[in-house]
Amino acid sequence: MPMSMSVVPRLQVQSKREAELKNVIAQRWEAGKKDRLELGRDLYELREMLAGKGRDGEFAPWLRSQGIPRTLAYYYISLITNEKCQDFDTSEVEGKPQSDDWWQSTASPEWHTPKHLVELITKCLGGVDLDPCSNSKGSRNVPATHVFTKHDDGLRFNWYGKVYMNPPYGREIGRWVEKLAHEYRKGHTKEAMALVPARVDTDWFKSFRDFPVCFIDGRLKFSGSDNSAPFPSAVFYLGSDIPKFARVFGEMGDIWVRWQKAKSASL
Repeated sequence: MPMSMSVVPRLQVQSKREAELKNVIAQRWEAGKKDRLELGRDLYELREMLAGKGRDGEFAPWLRSQGIPRTLAYYYISLITNEKCQDFDTSEVEGKPQSDDWWQSTASPEWHTPKHLVELITKCLGGVDLDPCSNSKGSRNVPATHVFTKHDDGLRFNWYGKVYMNPPYGREIGRWVEKLAHEYRKGHTKEAMALVPARVDTDWFKSFRDFPVCFIDGRLKFSGSDNSAPFPSAVFYLGSDIPKFARVFGEMGDIWVRWQKAKSASL
């Protein structure tokens, strides 16, 4: 049976990080909310970490236990993610900018691939036949021959050829990850790459664990965003030319391959 390398240490790190985040958020809140961007990043990371563990229902109660108004917490998160906090009354937000530009920003779980990553992906695959999560059929962020946009619902179709996927980063991400893995194993997709948040403790992330991955150093600044992402990123490769993937993406971060007991037995 295959075993995932360093699973236990990674889970321990995640649990430690959750405790650190809660402590830092509480301290920053008590200090007077001076650094809103840092507080927003920490709140976002904690919210996504709990959601990834199937514990998303714990976020709001934890905010209440710390005396942090839910509206204000989501306002700070919106400064980082450009989410539209339509479920909240912005008149309650102390110190909200007079301009409503932040409120009118696109409510989207989409994070468009940075240009330098698009170039590396194109180099590794030798071109992209399909982008199933394209931002547009006209001004495409990724130069793919064929695209599906959110209006097409690419999950309804088979994916052929060389595929690059940067899926929606909301709760629906699991369906897209499973879809790509399924299309590759069925033989429809010949070669593929996927850019996803490095949420190693989530079930959807494990759907890719049989494939090589590059853990991107630092935090990416996605196209159209003024700030670096509040989460780490990873690029998975689904294909047979692993050495090429390592050569092209080795400059971006460490390349990891799942360890197999059958392979280790001969060492």
